[in-house]
Amino acid sequence: LPFVPVTGQQDGDKKKNPILNVSQEGVSKLATLQLYDKELESEFGPFDDWVNTFELFRGKANDEVGRSSEERFVGKFKGRFCLYKLTEEDDEWEESPNSGQFKITRGIPPNTSVKVLIRVYIVSASNLHPADTDGKSDPYIVLRLGKTEIKDRDNYIPKQLNPVFGRSFEIQATFPKDSLLTTLIYDHDTIGTDDLIGETCIDLENRFYSRHRATCGLPTEYSIDGYNARRDSTKPSELLTTLCKENRLDGPYFRPGKITIGGNVFAGKTLFMDEGI
Repeated sequence: LPFVPVTGQQDGDKKKNPILNVSQEGVSKLATLQLYDKELESEFGPFDDWVNTFELFRGKANDEVGRSSEERFVGKFKGRFCLYKLTEEDDEWEESPNSGQFKITRGIPPNTSVKVLIRVYIVSASNLHPADTDGKSDPYIVLRLGKTEIKDRDNYIPKQLNPVFGRSFEIQATFPKDSLLTTLIYDHDTIGTDDLIGETCIDLENRFYSRHRATCGLPTEYSIDGYNARRDSTKPSELLTTLCKENRLDGPYFRPGKITIGGNVFAGKTLFMDEGI
């Protein structure tokens, strides 16, 4: 986690609001954002570090010869199989039925439903396939999550293969019931049915529970305002504290310019550490 170069002023025992002075040494004057031209799963894996996903098919392996796997597909099962070696200290487990529960379920979220609010940003699309006779398309957005479908047909962009949508949508969902978000791009037609140009699917539940924090992009610099303001609801200090707790590390202990974790001291350019960071 990067340090925040800030300076603070104090007046007696009363702290004033810190004055942010970004250090120019080794820091770009303009904060940039890394963009990917495909799903994050293609870049960082399927985010299955918490459970594995197994596809379920109808019938047996040799049944229904001639039918494609897509026709036989009926759903997905998410689970995790763990084997732990018992030690001499674990011989008394049978006397206490719940004594091994923490070890077995460590890292796996509780088996309860979770209500979430999902905000989807559709910025732009590039190199769409032409759907009209003039070599262009009139694209618009369709979102599907569970039983919810949002059609943004009225806001189609005429005659464009590289549209800039600049749209955002909010959807309420419940995990694990509503987990697969499908984003579709359709071509708007005045006469006849609209044609599907392309689509992509994202498993939101995997992103939500993954330890890789795939729910929100993490910037390399911490900013409290401006175009690069941090969008994650969890502050860097809270995130670091959670990581130390999950990995049973002592700390973190914050001091101006230093953070101590498990006896190791990490130094940075920070001149003053605001408690709100």
